[in-house]
Amino acid sequence: MMITVDGKINGEFFNDPAYPPAIPVFRECFCTEGETRYPCQAGVFGKNTIQQNYTGYDMPDLDENAPLVPEGDFWPNAGPADNALWWISVSNSGNLNWQGNTIEYAGRTFPVLEVITSNASNAYKAYLRKLEIPYLICGDDKRIDPKILVKKLKDAGIDCLALGGGGMINWDWIKRGLCDELSLTICPVGEGNSEEPSLFSTGGKNISETESFKLKNVEVHEGGVVYLQYECPNSDLGYK
Repeated sequence: MMITVDGKINGEFFNDPAYPPAIPVFRECFCTEGETRYPCQAGVFGKNTIQQNYTGYDMPDLDENAPLVPEGDFWPNAGPADNALWWISVSNSGNLNWQGNTIEYAGRTFPVLEVITSNASNAYKAYLRKLEIPYLICGDDKRIDPKILVKKLKDAGIDCLALGGGGMINWDWIKRGLCDELSLTICPVGEGNSEEPSLFSTGGKNISETESFKLKNVEVHEGGVVYLQYECPNSDLGYK
């Protein structure tokens, strides 16, 4: 994750002169061409992060009279490609307004995969199929079960994930023991806006929770950018 010195993951700091030197440090973690710090096969992002950066907030145009789709998960090509780096969206409600089955980031094209619950409508699943966006059903009610998601991805040969926010999904996965490491690129700027999202969040719930981390690596880069790696001691999955 890229954060400010006050722990924000979004905001006006993207327009600050201190931001550009942090970009290559952040991107070399998993999404640049060639060798990266982590051999990730997918990035996982919450609904708000996807809407803010890629799809916008409009509702998709669904065909409520679409023919009934087959039950279960959907892979258009019988499974993930060996060399693909997936952009995975976790959306409980299943209402993202995709315009295609790929997104552009850092000069690269990434195939999209959506994670939904069994409550997602037939119309929405038909919409994803029409766009050839694969989807995984990972929950029997209105909330995604991330452990089901991790198991399905691993069964599909996706063995290394980068969790990319927002704060709610970051904290949820950390507390569930689904993260092995915490990787932080600190941009030397303060955001100061309490309305902007932070690295971790309980989603407005007044819950007192803490989590400790073990420092693994510290690097100081040009422009005052600091890169930190922490081990997540409560990881019970070994999902690297």
